[in-house]
Amino acid sequence: MTTTTAELENIKVISRSAFENVSSTADTDLYFVESDALLTLGTSGTQTLMDKCGYKVTPTAAITFSLPSISDLSSVHQIFIQVNLSTVYSIDLGLGNTPHYINNKAPDLSEVGQYNLYYEYDNINQYWVCGSLKKGTAS
Repeated sequence: MTTTTAELENIKVISRSAFENVSSTADTDLYFVESDALLTLGTSGTQTLMDKCGYKVTPTAAITFSLPSISDLSSVHQIFIQVNLSTVYSIDLGLGNTPHYINNKAPDLSEVGQYNLYYEYDNINQYWVCGSLKKGTAS
């Protein structure tokens, strides 16, 4: 099931000024995405991602994420994906031949489980960076 037009219309960009107490040093107007629901991606093949969006997906076969091109270097660009791997499939993060990762560590999606993928655009070096967290209970 893919995202409907109605779900896309629920996306609202809000100003950081709504979070005044988060940081007393914030002197710029950063933007975050607020969505009533996570957008649902297709379960296989190439999935095109939009900047400043959150997604969810349960892959049923190999999947490739296609990242957006960024031209506005004056704002924050982020993408968030909740991934439910009930079976391990190949996941191409869409970072190309010279991937960059948060904490210099490629996401390990080699086990069944639930993951959060985080993408952030590096405006200085002008490339997407990706990281992941595996969710679960403490062992």
